[in-house]
Order: sequence, then structure tokens, then C-alpha cells
Amino acid sequence: MKKYILFIFFVFVVSAIHSQVVGVDSFKLKTPTILGVNQGITIREGAMGSGIYFIPGTNNEFYMVTDRGPNVEATNRNGGNLTLFFPVANYSPKIFRIKIDGDSLRVISSFTIKRPGSSNVSGIPLPPGQGGTGEIAWSDTSGTVIPPDFWGIDSEGILMGNNGEMWICDEYGPSVWRINGTTGEVIKRYWPFNTDANNQQIDTVFRKRKPNRGFEGVAITPNGKIYAIIQSPLSNPVLSTGDSSRVHRILEIDPLTNQTRMFAYLHQPAIPPNIRERDWKCGELVAINNTDFLVIEQASRNGTFTNKIYRISIAGATQITQELYNGKTLEALKDSAGLAQNGIVPVQKTFYFDPLANGYNPTQDKPEGLAILNDSTFVLTNDNDYSINSPNSDGIIVNINSVTTAYRYRVTGSLKIAGFIPPLTGITPVSSIAEEYTLTQNYPNPFNPVTNIKFSIPGSSMVKLKIFDAIGREVASLVDNELVKGTYSIDFDASMLSSGVYFYKLVAGEFVSTKKMVLVK
Repeated sequence: MKKYILFIFFVFVVSAIHSQVVGVDSFKLKTPTILGVNQGITIREGAMGSGIYFIPGTNNEFYMVTDRGPNVEATNRNGGNLTLFFPVANYSPKIFRIKIDGDSLRVISSFTIKRPGSSNVSGIPLPPGQGGTGEIAWSDTSGTVIPPDFWGIDSEGILMGNNGEMWICDEYGPSVWRINGTTGEVIKRYWPFNTDANNQQIDTVFRKRKPNRGFEGVAITPNGKIYAIIQSPLSNPVLSTGDSSRVHRILEIDPLTNQTRMFAYLHQPAIPPNIRERDWKCGELVAINNTDFLVIEQASRNGTFTNKIYRISIAGATQITQELYNGKTLEALKDSAGLAQNGIVPVQKTFYFDPLANGYNPTQDKPEGLAILNDSTFVLTNDNDYSINSPNSDGIIVNINSVTTAYRYRVTGSLKIAGFIPPLTGITPVSSIAEEYTLTQNYPNPFNPVTNIKFSIPGSSMVKLKIFDAIGREVASLVDNELVKGTYSIDFDASMLSSGVYFYKLVAGEFVSTKKMVLVK
């Protein structure tokens, strides 16, 4: 009788949660660019679903980033040595601006990521001792070796920071890249290896990441701090330690000071008989506010695939500041009991959403992109590995017919993302001095297509700055945040709008001001 009651309760809860999903739509990248033909297989642009970031103030526009480029395993062809065959050997990872258009993902623009000096980066593995983990790169199946690249990147997550810059996280290094959002050139790389003018060292423990299991997700909070999550537990001190551990690390970077902090995160327990501890991966990290985030966990093995989204909070979590705890590494503590015995509080974690129960295609087993549009809407994307594979690890390409897909979920009730605060993307604090509310005339005016708007608030206040067309329809939301006292500057890019008269309106507390501007193309 008790089991029957529990079953009814479980069905009721699942049904209640499912009923709070008021809409799910999917959108596919239907016409990706052809990169080349190899072994008779047409290879197209792809793998951009690893990272996605919603562009505030736009109508369903996103930044997405590609990974290291088309590649398949050739380990068995090379005598068991870990080898990757790159059929498009000169590929450079790219950043795309994407728009949901009808039932498709439409590419608006793109640019390549560049190393210092403005030449393109590559997706080739890093040198030994500088992030390389022994992977060998081939340009053909005859064994022509491509030398390691100090600026190779296997990009995974992306976001837009303040002042128009962008941030990308990487599996190779593992590293977090700060790049110029206009030119694509790297400003600084945060990684655990050598330092110089373009490289800032983070904790050297990250050198022990498992091969190609580095930083998978990166997030920016409204206060401007950057967070990155390691995909799998570190091999610390050895591989078998990480394989039996549930402990991941979250890295915090303060871009103003380059100071860092670390926190512990626990993935779910193994699911016998197929899902082992070593099979769990963290696929993405996205900020809700200054302390709360959403995280994707996924695992796939022997025909079993699971992916879940969790809400986590770093508030109250213990900062990781030492290497050993009673002679053991953090990863060797393994689970919640081991952490508790050493006084370590991991990030708080609660279940949020099951994509597989809500329309996600289970054949797309790499859900690695997550973006929040507002408290009722989020988008989940898959990494399609350029739709190629080599199942026998022999470098022979097989087309797996997978496409980059975005799933847009609209939710209500308890599934609404409580406490969501949009990031301060693109807003630059000019001064902390402000004696009164002001909204200046945009400059230049008329403009094409970018203009600058400045405003001041004399105290902390909820601020909204929105753009309207001539008949009063909202076309962009530039600010929707609580700001502290000061003067702020923001650039408005109207490249997607038509010529004409527009109005921008500032609402801060009881202060309301509206001004006219003219777009001339």
C-alpha cells in the first residue's frame, strides 16, 4: 500500500512539473557552411552548440562558439597512441552571432578567434608542458603530424562581458580567454601554466585535468565576476582518483583584480549498471544572479543517456584554499561525506529540470549550451561534433547526420527562474559621482548604426533603459538591473533596425526621462 501511495505521489509530482512547461520549440542550423570534402564526406561548420550566450536587448539573438574544429580519432591507426585526424587542418575556431528565425538558426555574422598579433588561433593540441596531454594531431591518415600550437584552443563556453569584450572557456588548457569582442584578438588567457603579458596564472592544480576534460562552461554574474566549471573531477593526484570522485571545481575570476577563488561541486552518484562516476560531465554553467547558477550534468554509456539541469548557489560554500586535507587531495575526498569530515561545504544544489522528459532529442547526447533569456525562458543546445565520427578510432570518417539544434523552453510556476538578474553586459561605469538623475542626448545623433547613451543616478536604484520605435513598440532593452550610485555609459547597436525615428526611455526609481534619436542608414 505504501509503495502504491509513493508511486501515485511520484506521478503527481512529475505531472505537475511537466505541466509547468508551457512551450518547447526546436530550431536547427539547416544550412551550415561547407568547410571541405574529405574521404568523400562533406564536412560542414558545426559544434557551435557547446557554448551559447543570449545577447541582452535583442530579439532571440545569441553568440555561439565552435570548438577545435572537425576531427576524428585515429588512435588505433597510430598503434594506440592518442591521435586526432583533422580533415580541415587549417580550421580556426569562430564566434557566431545567431538569430532564431522561424524554425531555423540563422547566422548573422562571424569572426575568428585570434592570438596576440592578430593571426588566427587553431584547434591543434597544446605543446607538452604547456597544456598538452599527449594528443597527436594528423593532417591526413598517412600520419603527417601537425606540430603542437601554443595558442591552440578547444573552445566550449562563451559570454559577453562588460565593455564589449568576450570570454571563452577551453577544454585544452584548461583556460579561460578574455578577448576583444570586435577584433577577436586575445587580451589575456587565464590558465595554470606560464605567465607573461598575455597569460595570467590560475591555480596550478588545474594542470591535472583529465585529457580534454577542462573548462566546459563559463558564466558572468551581474557584478562582473567570471565563473568556470571543470568538466570532470581532476586527476588529483592520479587518474584513478578523479575517475572515482564526484568532486568538481568551480573557478571564480575577478577581472578587475585577477584574483581567483575556488569552490567544490558534487555531481550525482553513479547509476548502476551503466553510468559510473567517471561518466558524469558538467556541460554548461550560466548565471542567474551573483550567487546562483544553472548547471547541466550529463552522462552516456552502453545505451544509457541522462541529462539534468540543476540550480546551484555558491552562497555559504567553503572557499578551497589548501592542497591537502588530512593528507588527501580534494578529489580524493570523493563525496559529500568526505567533504563534511573535513569541514568543506560544497555549493548548494537542487534539481531544476529534466530536458529528456520535455522534448529533448535523446540521440543528441552532448547537451552543452545553456542560455537564460528571462525568468520564464531558457535555451538548450547540443554539440554535434561537426556531424562526423570515426567509430573504430581509425581516422575513417563516418557522417553521423547530426545538426546543431536549439531547444527553447518557456516555463511557469515553480519552474520560473526565481531571482534572475540580467547581466550588465555592455554597460561601462564612468564615474561613482552623481548628484542627480540625468539622461543625456545620445551621441552621435543622427547615427549609423551605433550611438552612445549616458545616464546618472544619485543612489542605488532599479534602472530600466529601453528603446521604442515611432509607434511605441519596444525594440530593445539595454538595461534592466539594480545599479549603484554613479554615471554609466552604454553603446546601442541598431544594425538590425531600419532607418527612422526612435525613442529611448530611462526609468530609475520615480525618475522617468525620454529622448528622441534618429537612425540614418
